[in-house]
Amino acid sequence: MLQPIQPFRPRVPTSNARAQVTLDVPSPIGGLNFRDPISHMAPTDATVLNDFIVRPFGLELRPGWSEHCVEVGSAVSTIETLLTYQAPDSVNDKIFACVGDKIYDVTTFDTPTLALTEAAANNGRWESTMFVNNAGAYLIAVNNSDGGYYTYDTVGGWVQRTPTGFPSDSITSVIAWKNRLWFTFENDSRGFYLAIGAIDGTATAHDFGPQLKHGGTLAGISNWTHDAGQGIDDYQVVFGTQGDVIVYQGYDPTNAATYQLKGIWWIGSVPTGHRWWSQVNGDVWALSQNGVVPISQLVNGRFSDSDYLNPLTSKIQTELGPFIVDTMDDVAWEMIRVPHIDAVMLKAPPQPQTTYKNYILNQASGAWSIFTKMPIYTGTQFQGEFYFGTNDGRVCKGLSSNEQSDGKTIAGVAGETLEGEVQGGFESFGSGSTLKRFLMCRPVFISDAAPSVKVQMNTEYSYSTTAGSPSFAEPGTGQWDSGVWNTAEWSGTANTYASWVGLQGISYRGSLRLVVRGMPATNYASSQILVQPGGLL
Repeated sequence: MLQPIQPFRPRVPTSNARAQVTLDVPSPIGGLNFRDPISHMAPTDATVLNDFIVRPFGLELRPGWSEHCVEVGSAVSTIETLLTYQAPDSVNDKIFACVGDKIYDVTTFDTPTLALTEAAANNGRWESTMFVNNAGAYLIAVNNSDGGYYTYDTVGGWVQRTPTGFPSDSITSVIAWKNRLWFTFENDSRGFYLAIGAIDGTATAHDFGPQLKHGGTLAGISNWTHDAGQGIDDYQVVFGTQGDVIVYQGYDPTNAATYQLKGIWWIGSVPTGHRWWSQVNGDVWALSQNGVVPISQLVNGRFSDSDYLNPLTSKIQTELGPFIVDTMDDVAWEMIRVPHIDAVMLKAPPQPQTTYKNYILNQASGAWSIFTKMPIYTGTQFQGEFYFGTNDGRVCKGLSSNEQSDGKTIAGVAGETLEGEVQGGFESFGSGSTLKRFLMCRPVFISDAAPSVKVQMNTEYSYSTTAGSPSFAEPGTGQWDSGVWNTAEWSGTANTYASWVGLQGISYRGSLRLVVRGMPATNYASSQILVQPGGLL
């Protein structure tokens, strides 16, 4: 059985190894790279990078997740939406799960309670925003399958609203812009807005159809906080279902002098649904067949749908673009900001055999990885934590530092040990024209507890994974002032762990593949490779 690698202890070599060469291999902090040739990509890039967060200083094993509420609706229900309400007093904050025609309050651990039944709604896909006026703070929620328009607040609870002037009950999105609520509708090119500060009353239409150069209807509207040199202003960004992007500046849509069109752009084909854009650090990012498009880059001419002129996703575009095209009709694409791991998640539709492939951009490093072991159907932020709904009736909480396994149950039974997998590009390790025998590898980790690792050298451009997974036993926690000094294992302090493990393979080039099991935030820093150089043949 594979043992956890041991803490680093320098040793004096016991034999002469003049025919052997030790080479350093950095961890691939450049993230995934599907753009460059595998034989000539940077040594800091990866071809496989699963369930790590790419930090500027190394690869960090992501935190896990645990169940928060189960059998919401039923054990086979798909939770299509999570709604969050932010009250003036956080003690009254709420998180709701939407299943079919029902909305459940899932704020309390393991206590889902039915909050609303909307018989007209035939799916649980609600869109929402928070809106504050002089009467209070409201969660605004709309449904595109004849569910209509509801508000929630601490005093009044769930209330159905029926503004006059709406064309139907199939509302596809809602946003608050310049203290007005704006709505979009199924198969309609018009946006409808209420009076300033109003949550009900008479709606007024504004037709964006003439600006939709590629046809289609409105998909939704977003805020863009932009500094154009004359002070910060909230621009209005309008998205069309065929990829048109319309930007307006001003505040009063009833007056052409104070509501002006700034420009029209196109980002390529976009997924079905209304969750493929998001506000990110004052910008608006949108997802299309051309990758993730920041609106600030689009309007400034720094984005192109050719030549990979898109720094956010250029390294993964050859895989991401076709994936989006293949799943274009699936409404499950979402873009989710996850601030506490400094990341943006592209939540992709679940694949056959319930496999998951969610793309993660770390904003500090600008590098991508993939999460494969989190069954996310929809996700949101609530009180600084990441919550997600599954397609089997569960609401789960994840990606916080205290989540030390994947799938901890309501009853407290620990889930699977955290596991990540990584493979870099194919390196020549000195000279690409000479054979070399790969002898040993010494991966280096920084962690609170010794991780377990399986390592192999893939040769001849293969992507074979390691056989099985390394074993890992979660460490105990030393008790202060009770453990015996130099005997007890103290927790909470990161150590450096490294150990030599054997390799096999003879080739001109090789790519190191590692499977790592350990605690959250286990950091893979680098490796050393011991090789024996040979000749041309």
